[in-house]
Amino acid sequence: MNGFNRPAPGHGWQATPGQPAPRAARQPAANGLLLVMVLLVWFSPLSIAVWLLGQAVILLQRRWHWWRFTLASLVAIAVVLAVTGPQEALRRHILVPQHFWQYLALHFGYGPPGTRITVGQFLWDLITTQIWLAIPVGLLAASLSVWNAERAAGGAEWSPFVRRRQRIDQRARDRRTTRLLTRPRDHKLTAPALGIALDGDLASWRQDRYVVPPAKLRGKAMAVVGAPGAGKTVTLLRLAYLAGLLGRKVCFADCKGTDPTLVPSLIAAYRLGNPQTRIGSWPQSAMDMWRGTPAQVQSRLLAVEQFTEPFYQRVASAGLRLALTAPDMPPVDGSDELLRRLDVDELSVLWEGRPLQLKDIEAIADHLPGARLRYADFFAALGGAFDRGTWSYEDVDLAVLTVPTLLSKSEADAAMRVVLEDYATTPPAANPATAKTRSSCSMSSPPSPRGWTRPSTWPSACATSASRSSWSPRASRASVTTARPRGCWPAAPAG
Repeated sequence: MNGFNRPAPGHGWQATPGQPAPRAARQPAANGLLLVMVLLVWFSPLSIAVWLLGQAVILLQRRWHWWRFTLASLVAIAVVLAVTGPQEALRRHILVPQHFWQYLALHFGYGPPGTRITVGQFLWDLITTQIWLAIPVGLLAASLSVWNAERAAGGAEWSPFVRRRQRIDQRARDRRTTRLLTRPRDHKLTAPALGIALDGDLASWRQDRYVVPPAKLRGKAMAVVGAPGAGKTVTLLRLAYLAGLLGRKVCFADCKGTDPTLVPSLIAAYRLGNPQTRIGSWPQSAMDMWRGTPAQVQSRLLAVEQFTEPFYQRVASAGLRLALTAPDMPPVDGSDELLRRLDVDELSVLWEGRPLQLKDIEAIADHLPGARLRYADFFAALGGAFDRGTWSYEDVDLAVLTVPTLLSKSEADAAMRVVLEDYATTPPAANPATAKTRSSCSMSSPPSPRGWTRPSTWPSACATSASRSSWSPRASRASVTTARPRGCWPAAPAG
């Protein structure tokens, strides 16, 4: 070998202690099966019947591996030998040299006068004298035959023996996980558990069988990425539950909006952690995006459009500034008032007597109608989702933002840019003790030909789920989880 795992030129694959040579799948040897059958018939005809039936039972059941049947058979054989004694047990159970010829002689009348054995008597005597060792020996042979077939498969994924073993392993992991969920030990953890550890190499995240993010990583950005069905959505719902449990505010942005069960599950998860929560869901309920200073509102509105030239961005910025800061006028509280002011003649009236602002209006007069038309189309498509809203981020504990699926792609992107810009410009709580309790989660992916249901699809549809969270260092007991009755432990995401 050259290096660690590179085969030497001209020598092909060479096994190493860490990398044994792979074997190809093959069928079990026919001569070996013939030898097993001969030995079982020599021992007892009942054994070969149990051997055939036992293989069918082992292969059809989906709970135990072959070695469990091997252990059970060996224990049964040991009990019979201990009770009757080895010599007596073997004398009674080895058929051909001990009993077969005697049965045959009696059947054909070669015994004492008047002695003749029937087939029924033969079968009854065979069962009563040999069943005690015939069944465990036949089951032992059946379990070893299944082991030989699995070994011959060579780990080939198409082999039914390999697929059966994988299903049993998966069910065993599911049972262990269920036991951990029904009898949680979270009171021994340093912080609420994110889930049950099934696989992976994040040793620093594991406490016993539970996944607990390390204290040094809490408060940093987190990306949740996985294959279909890996548990990305469940992980995000669990994070939302933990945020509610620890008293943190959460902003959840669903940038796809194609899963009708996501928002109800998220709300249920957060409410389990914080039953007294205040919830705002956009666009189901109108959001007040007009709060804050005129500069903050202007920044949100500029996020609506992506301008191809800086000049047109300057035109829109100047028009919004003049409309939002008009003297002797109340603050803009809806799209209708903004569109009314985004007019050259209206702005000239509002800023009458102020030559500097009138010069700005004159400079943008030719291009302001185009900017106004863009905003008019945008607000009309949203149907009042930003007009006279009753809540904003500072009013709720959980803000759920879902992309409007009925909008065009550009308008949907613009709407999400506005709400996220609003989130970015919303100041944290004035109280320093609660200034670190804001969390944000987002779910997004490019369009997929087959659509998207929970959880998101990656890498086949290039979907990713991202989560930003500010973790609290204090420990707290977590005994409930997403959309489950109180008292149940959460569903475990893969990790």
